[in-house]
Amino acid sequence: MSKKNAIVCGVDIGYSNVKIATGDAFASVPDVSIFPAYATTEEEEDVNLVKRNRDHEVTVYPNGNMWRAFTDRPDGRELHDSYHTTEMYLALYFGSLAKIAEKVGSTIDLLVTGLPVRLASDDNERSKLVARLTGTFTINPSTKVTVKQVMVIPQGVGVINDVANREGFISEDELSESNILVIDPGFFSMDYVAFSNGSRVMGSSGSSLKATSTIIEGIVRTLNEENPHERRDDLPEMVEIALRKDAASFFNGARHIEVKP
Repeated sequence: MSKKNAIVCGVDIGYSNVKIATGDAFASVPDVSIFPAYATTEEEEDVNLVKRNRDHEVTVYPNGNMWRAFTDRPDGRELHDSYHTTEMYLALYFGSLAKIAEKVGSTIDLLVTGLPVRLASDDNERSKLVARLTGTFTINPSTKVTVKQVMVIPQGVGVINDVANREGFISEDELSESNILVIDPGFFSMDYVAFSNGSRVMGSSGSSLKATSTIIEGIVRTLNEENPHERRDDLPEMVEIALRKDAASFFNGARHIEVKP
């Protein structure tokens, strides 16, 4: 395949969302999709009282094990620094490859993904993830996808690349003379990357665990303290789904609770 038609994809497997961008190397605007970063090994239930949207689900087989990727509800979340080494992460990666294959075919010339800044600074972590995500993968019995090359960058760096490549948004002179702070608030961590005179400032870049999950924990703690009789184990999940859907309120089984000020 010529460079002109090289298939380049971005996959951001977060703790709450999976974002996929697809296009060729010279596409001015990539095709972007967002899916919930949920995957489960549980079989689909035979009987449901409430019909769930499974339009985006993909059945995949990382390490030969069956997973349903992009389900609509969390199941056994992986909230830790080694998330990118788990089978759940690989299931979501396989699901992403399946979605990409539907749009651009089964060969990806370059796939770009990110790691939290504190991990991306470790050459060994980046190298291991590159090795894990490169190669030919059997997604399911009907789908194989080949990823020829993988690039791992610190989360947040993609933002400045996007800004720099938007025509008329900022000039090279402005980039080279500016102090720029990129903040990437995520579910488990918040990453920040500083640039000065066109170069990344390592000492002013990093990650904080005070992110969306911490906000949800605070909401749940307040609700449980004020309404102990309404306490339930899946309350964090309910709050997260309401925030994801940009809902004004959610039903906790007893009443509707407003989540917007």
